[in-house]
Amino acid sequence: MNLTISGSQVLEKKQIAKSDLNLADELLEQGRFEEAQHHYQSLGLYAQAGFAAILNQDLDLAFKLYQEAPLSPAKRWGLFLYDFFSNPNRSIPSPGFLSCRLFFEATMGYIFKFEIKEWRQIIIKNKESLKVIYPDLEKELKRAETLSC
Repeated sequence: MNLTISGSQVLEKKQIAKSDLNLADELLEQGRFEEAQHHYQSLGLYAQAGFAAILNQDLDLAFKLYQEAPLSPAKRWGLFLYDFFSNPNRSIPSPGFLSCRLFFEATMGYIFKFEIKEWRQIIIKNKESLKVIYPDLEKELKRAETLSC
């Protein structure tokens, strides 16, 4: 029995994975968060699946998915969002300015674009405490509001 894999077979597997990833990304962009979460999870992309679960307002599932994800800036950001949305009145450690800068714009874009009102209200209500960890918050909020119109 031949157990070697040819270069074309490896390429084919990568292309399939890329098409699956593209599908998950498209579902997220369409606001089909639960479907995106399932696709990311099936690909073993637990941080992305956790983010989709947060956008789907399923914090318990998001937390479980983030526990499976390897340590990364995306995981730290997701756990920050989990803590922030779970306990909006509590002081939460910052994931760091660069993580906020990297992820906040995209997060706000989804929240405003798909009118996730509960998350939007929590962010606006707590914007003063968020500005401490992310001084560009006002600018990002205005940008997100214009994108959602």
